[in-house]
Amino acid sequence: MNIENAIALSDCSFGFKVRYFIGFLIKTSVLFSISMFIFLLKKLFSDGSVSGIIIVGTIVLIWCIVYTGFYIITEGILAQVIAGFIVSIIGSILTFIFPPLGIVIAIIGFFMIIKQIMDIVKLIPLLILGFFLFLMIFDSEVIHFIFNEIIILPGKYIDISIMTNTINSLLIEKEINLHLPNKIFISYPNIVYMFLSLIIALNLGFKYRLKDAIFRQCVIFMAIPIAIIICLLIALIVESVANSLSNSLFQPSNIQASSMHEGKIWINSYTRGDGTFVSGHWRGLPK
Repeated sequence: MNIENAIALSDCSFGFKVRYFIGFLIKTSVLFSISMFIFLLKKLFSDGSVSGIIIVGTIVLIWCIVYTGFYIITEGILAQVIAGFIVSIIGSILTFIFPPLGIVIAIIGFFMIIKQIMDIVKLIPLLILGFFLFLMIFDSEVIHFIFNEIIILPGKYIDISIMTNTINSLLIEKEINLHLPNKIFISYPNIVYMFLSLIIALNLGFKYRLKDAIFRQCVIFMAIPIAIIICLLIALIVESVANSLSNSLFQPSNIQASSMHEGKIWINSYTRGDGTFVSGHWRGLPK
């Protein structure tokens, strides 16, 4: 049961408070570990290239989809969706048989839609928070995307050898060719990402069960692949517009002949797409 729907914590027994505090620490640790795992994925796979960002976004998307599916099934929401679909079919049949009944069904459906919209609106702040986390974790990539320049933001190196030495030893025993660095560079926006991730973990761990908390965390992190897709679409649109303008400005849309002589056609001067100026010349007609 969510603590926000329960009695005040001050009214609970000492034993319950101890159990709740231990559970709170466990939930917070799990949620923060998931956030740090995503940050580690960024450090391992994202080298500033589009493919690296796509790899990280794909892994995050798969995690969010898999857990959301698990949450829907285990919480019985899937059964409600199927039941709603069956009810809608029955309602359509009854409306066809008795049309006035359609007005009643339409009114009920309207209020159901309003209720669902209100539930979706509650998720908007989580998505906005997720977009901000995306900017903090992919700080240098976003700057490179906007200004087309590689800029390394200030930060600091952190020694993680205590963790990586153990992992590297296990990888060597398993003959896995992957060596984790003992130090990683963390920019100041990345530090903001870690701080916000800790605050989110504390908040969700205090308010919800672990299953509910991870689901809301998935909603937040779903903004990362969404933001990546939006950036890629913007890049494609900008590139397409730039190519269209370049073709229209620097390449002749049609080449007109000023005169013909002995089976040859005169080509007026023009400028190629790479900026090379081509003087007017004679060209033989195609046979």
